[in-house]
Amino acid sequence: MSAPPENSGEDQTAASTPRRSRRWLWALASLGALLVLIVGIVLWVLNTEAGTRWAANRAVGFMGGKLELAQIQGALAGPLTVQGIRFNDPDAGADVRVARVQWHARWRRK
Repeated sequence: MSAPPENSGEDQTAASTPRRSRRWLWALASLGALLVLIVGIVLWVLNTEAGTRWAANRAVGFMGGKLELAQIQGALAGPLTVQGIRFNDPDAGADVRVARVQWHARWRRK
């Protein structure tokens, strides 16, 4: 039987270079896709009524039942109207009620 051919270091380096470049390409593509997804979600939250309601529901959930929002109309980018706001924290002795808040973002064009 003959001995197996010896692989030189150059052959291994040449084979690993395309693999490395493919890994970097996949990593950059994944990072780019993640960035596009995050920007899309932020734009959706800021510019749509559904996104604003979603964010408001997250805020209510985060506050553990201390915050209540009766009605939300508009988007965070404006104009936005929130009615029936209540913050109740018995531990802090706070029970704040606001009938209506209107928000008009300055960066929004008319």
